[in-house]
Amino acid sequence: MKYFLKGARWGIKTFKRQKAIASANIFIFSIVLFLLTSLFLFQGLNKHIIEIIKDRVDISIYVKQEILPEDVEKIKENILAIQGIKKVDYISKEEVLEKFLEKHSSDEVMQEALKEVGENPFKSVFNIKADNLESYADIVLQIENIEDLKDKIDEIDFTAKKPVIEKISSFSEKINIGFISFIAIFIIIAILVTINQVKLSIATAKEEIEVMRLIGASNWFIRSAFIAQAVFAVIISTLITLSIISVLLFIFNDSLKSILSGFSLMDYFIDNIFLIISINLLVSIIISTLTSLISLGKYLKI
Repeated sequence: MKYFLKGARWGIKTFKRQKAIASANIFIFSIVLFLLTSLFLFQGLNKHIIEIIKDRVDISIYVKQEILPEDVEKIKENILAIQGIKKVDYISKEEVLEKFLEKHSSDEVMQEALKEVGENPFKSVFNIKADNLESYADIVLQIENIEDLKDKIDEIDFTAKKPVIEKISSFSEKINIGFISFIAIFIIIAILVTINQVKLSIATAKEEIEVMRLIGASNWFIRSAFIAQAVFAVIISTLITLSIISVLLFIFNDSLKSILSGFSLMDYFIDNIFLIISINLLVSIIISTLTSLISLGKYLKI
């Protein structure tokens, strides 16, 4: 441990002295970490978009005209007791009529048609939102099997909305698969770039390693020196990356928020800052440390 710490201190001194190599390492690591952080932010945006799409989906339960006001709460309680339901909104037939009149206020034909009918033709409705898109079919099945509701429900519009729900579910799944594939490709590229840069740094220091061996430095002393350089470069790169992203988000957050359906990248970044720092440091340190150990192998053979 003593020699390891000495080697680490020597590595940091060398890192400060060899500015050209150090700058190249920091530059490469900063690019990799910038893209990694951008991917994390994009993942948050991806979730937000899918949630918006899902939130626009619901099913409507139309109750019979003769339903009594005191039955409304009982129906709602029965519906809310079903697992997988996120939200239930009740709209009375009077509210439905009011909204219809507002929407068609300039349509004289519609206004005349309602007058001809002479009474409110609309039905009260329960709008239901599920926790996830896959739950709607099961929710409808459970509602249809509740005995207390059979004589009160007139219609459920699930059959009409089912194709739309299935399309949205399929679209959401494709977005997730595409995003995971993109992350996998990026991680492979990031690993290859990092490995190549670490190998190049070690190859450049080949003569220095040979000198260290000649003066009696142990293998772990040499390893610790290069590991310390890699870790030091990662820490500096992380600070640079987070500073650049923070400034960019501060400048462009309002503009991006209006484009991204109200999603604030700045808020998401701040809320997850510790997780972002942890991921950046952990991924980069593991890759650079393992690469350093593997690349040093051939130079440390006796």
